Amino acid sequence: MGSEGKRKIRLHRKTNTELFQLYEAQLILRHRSKEALEEAKRVLSHFREYLGEFPPSPEIAVSFTSLIA
Repeated sequence: MGSEGKRKIRLHRKTNTELFQLYEAQLILRHRSKEALEEAKRVLSHFREYLGEFPPSPEIAVSFTSLIA
């Protein structure tokens, strides 16, 4: 198993709380303006509420984005 496979396993074992802490840390690194960061955090918060206790997945993310578009 390569490093990408190992990374996916590590992420799969994390709780939603742990995953969203990682997501927020990535947002901070990517957004330069305060306004863009706050908007990204707002959308991420809505996604977290949408998920409930289900783990995030690409399919759920697509479903969520179709609702907010």
